[in-house]
Amino acid sequence: MKRMKRICALLLALLLGAGLTLCAFAAQKPKLDIAFVVDTSGSMEEILAEVAALLRQGVEALEASGAADIRYALIDYRDFSERTAMEIDYPYDIKLSLSGGPDDVWLALGALEAGYGGDREESVYAALIHGLSALEWREDAARLAILIGDAPALDPEAYTDYTARDASDFLQGKTIQAANLEEALAGTADIEALVKAPLAGIALPLYSLTILKPGEYDGDEGYEPFETFAGLSRESGGLAFIWEEAGALLDALLDYVAALPLPEEPEDPPPVISLRPSFTLYRKEACADFTAADAVDPARIRWESTNPRALAIDNNGQISYAFAGIGTTTIRAIDNLTGRVLGESQVKVTWKPFHWVLVIVAFGWIYL
Repeated sequence: MKRMKRICALLLALLLGAGLTLCAFAAQKPKLDIAFVVDTSGSMEEILAEVAALLRQGVEALEASGAADIRYALIDYRDFSERTAMEIDYPYDIKLSLSGGPDDVWLALGALEAGYGGDREESVYAALIHGLSALEWREDAARLAILIGDAPALDPEAYTDYTARDASDFLQGKTIQAANLEEALAGTADIEALVKAPLAGIALPLYSLTILKPGEYDGDEGYEPFETFAGLSRESGGLAFIWEEAGALLDALLDYVAALPLPEEPEDPPPVISLRPSFTLYRKEACADFTAADAVDPARIRWESTNPRALAIDNNGQISYAFAGIGTTTIRAIDNLTGRVLGESQVKVTWKPFHWVLVIVAFGWIYL
């Protein structure tokens, strides 16, 4: 009920704001890339359709909110086929890349099928580390991953030797030593000989949804899928839920999107001005053509003279001899919006040669 009220309120807000242009509205949306990571091993077969319906409901709510520019990805995982002896199994598979939109999500979710998976533990770490690394995340978008499954991870993971520490560090954006996936998929049995190389992590919060099956593994203390998922969620800054709290997961997802900061408005480019390089100006000479602004709003530019008694400058950037004095004056063009100096020119004010002759004739005797 809470979620439906939220969606209705968001739809109403969209209708009331319909007068805004689409371009202006879209420019205010934050960007978000979401990856769904789903266990499709045999134990998920009975509930897989419900998981797909839940994710579809979440995508519909996000799209109805209109609160963000969202792209979706879908990754499923099972286990290494070398462990299960079943060719239908794999450590992970990207069903939908981050170029996908809502319609693509529907198709990808509808095509999910359960495999085998062998024993209880699955290749959770390989799916998170290699699956998320293979996606093309936008640099200017927020990121989120949602993990859904009913079994704990192999720890350490067969063929990759990953542990919870590796997965947690990866989700915190730390560089880890990653297994050579070709060797891992080929089923290299010798962990000691496994080639590893640095792999940059992808910092994002992991929201997890654990499907518990009471009674299925009674008395087995090692079977703790919720602890596995919750630990990764907690250390990555995400949230952990169990299947009975699926509605709370969707609410948390909407809250996360609603809290995304709006993108910063692009900074206006500085105005282009035409400013003559340093030059000499003779007293009383008109100089309106020396300095000018090209098609710039006069209110945007502020012009300054360091010696206004000698040189004056008007709002259009035109300078002229003012009253008295000789020497060098600096003319500056300043952006009123940012206070940035856009350019400056050194103007030397002096007499013409015959003026100097007159000055020497008139006053030179003083120095004789």
